[in-house]
Amino acid sequence: MLLNQDQEHLGGRPLDTRQQLGHDVINKQAKTGLRRDWTGREESFRDNLLGTLLDRLPAGLEPDHLTRARLGLVLIAAADYLLRRSFRDHLVLIGAALVTDLIDGPLARRRGKVHAEGARLDQRADTLLGAWLGLLTLWTAAAPLWLLALIAGSQLLVWTAELHRHRLLGAAAPALSGLAIGVAPPRPNLAGRLQFTFVVAGFLSLLADAHLGWPLRTVGIRILAFGAVPAAMVQAYAFFADVPTRFTQSSS
Repeated sequence: MLLNQDQEHLGGRPLDTRQQLGHDVINKQAKTGLRRDWTGREESFRDNLLGTLLDRLPAGLEPDHLTRARLGLVLIAAADYLLRRSFRDHLVLIGAALVTDLIDGPLARRRGKVHAEGARLDQRADTLLGAWLGLLTLWTAAAPLWLLALIAGSQLLVWTAELHRHRLLGAAAPALSGLAIGVAPPRPNLAGRLQFTFVVAGFLSLLADAHLGWPLRTVGIRILAFGAVPAAMVQAYAFFADVPTRFTQSSS
């Protein structure tokens, strides 16, 4: 049970500064552990769900191969659409890219191939995919500008929170969702994964409405406004709240 910083007393007296700091650290550690627990549950669920498929993949197939394939598929999909304007073919390529995103993380965990460079590569691939779908939505699907501004603003808040966290860690440069190099990005949390899922689902819904005539415009707007944006807010809060314990202790 988390401590109430305003009401906790020892012997009927208010906590002194050092005692209060100790309880603050305990509270932060408990909250961080709770968030990581939800992230771990999501990872375990996905790993178990895909276990049979992962065991059938070739032994020589590395998780980074799948992530690089996602980068290539997004670039090919963008070039193909710009040249031929075929959204159906574009959708097939994007679907293949999303499949690689679904299995590269579980494959890395299953084979013990989790490493910082792979995490950065994965974030760059996700950033490229989300950015391209956003640009295509803005260009061809007549997405409301207020909605795109809200999404961009919430993502900027996430990056600001991430920068704040890395400065407290004493890192030379922020990860900024894989766009910069020099530090290992933090472990993706559940809110971040939900944000990416909602963004992709929302953009694809708007694009399917515009290009295929599927009546998904309202659905796409609601997914982005009530799914992606709140998830970004939660992710930003998690970064702001996850102040390293050693920094907190050294400030006493």
